[in-house]
Amino acid sequence: MTTFNIPKGSRVRIGAPAIAPEPGLAAALTDVISFDKCVVEAHLILCQFPDLSQDFYQVIALIVNPGGDEALSAVNRIGNWVDQNIQSNMPFFIWPLSPSNEILKAVREANSALLVRTQATG
Repeated sequence: MTTFNIPKGSRVRIGAPAIAPEPGLAAALTDVISFDKCVVEAHLILCQFPDLSQDFYQVIALIVNPGGDEALSAVNRIGNWVDQNIQSNMPFFIWPLSPSNEILKAVREANSALLVRTQATG
């Protein structure tokens, strides 16, 4: 699974992907993500971190209920599935966020949800 570290205080630009994923890909991602009940929302977003790079990154933002091992296991399982099943010239990153994370508002405003469970908070 591809990982990245964003230094605290870095600026981030968030939006919907310029080209929507193929319906089959979106459905497959939703199926895989919905298996883990600790994931309350998932969004496919495009991010740029202008303090670090001018590159854009495809990101699957997973809003997970804090739960230690369960949340980490879900993130790893979904990340491994993405690595094994999605061929892309731009890698997909997995970005776990808690339901109270302040950046969640911008993620939701991108209008690119793959999954939203009714018990999601934040």
